[in-house]
Amino acid sequence: MPTNRLGIFLYPGDYRFDRKSARLRTLLGSCVAIALWHPRLRIGGMCHFLLPGRVRTSSMPLDGNYADEALALLVEQMAAAGTFPREYEARLYGGGNMFPEMDGCDKNSIGYKNAEAAKQLVNNYEIRIKAESLGGNGRRMVDFDVARGTVTVQHNRLSSEPAQCRRCGNRALCHGGVSRSDAVGRGSSISFVGD
Repeated sequence: MPTNRLGIFLYPGDYRFDRKSARLRTLLGSCVAIALWHPRLRIGGMCHFLLPGRVRTSSMPLDGNYADEALALLVEQMAAAGTFPREYEARLYGGGNMFPEMDGCDKNSIGYKNAEAAKQLVNNYEIRIKAESLGGNGRRMVDFDVARGTVTVQHNRLSSEPAQCRRCGNRALCHGGVSRSDAVGRGSSISFVGD
């Protein structure tokens, strides 16, 4: 995980939990990032995973490339900080369809599966979802200021193929990306600020 004046950049499979003033950044397509923040202690972390899960035996180490294991790695860090998952707020990002011309409006796209896995896992740990920007198409640049609990997201959407849009009638995943706070336009930024 490279560190520079812009913060710590998380690549796919990376996770980071920080008790100091850190900025965690990542770039997402079909991958998903889960940002967790403790509003009272002002600590938190983020993971960037590629796939919803895998068949894992107990002898295999946890791997941050998979949703369930990436979140488990962050939960271990929460415990080391003397905190519990339910004390945190979650912000979920990514899960975009990067190939709408190939995948069409299929809910079987990896981005859709990643987004659904993130929501289910956060719910399983009883972590409240504070904000999300999931689905749709294109890439998202995520910048999480851990000390302040703020997240800035820049979402650059892909243009859709007209034939594909006629097939689904503009109702499906490539146009129906969810942003729980505000609608995100092409190339725009949104900020999610903690209380």
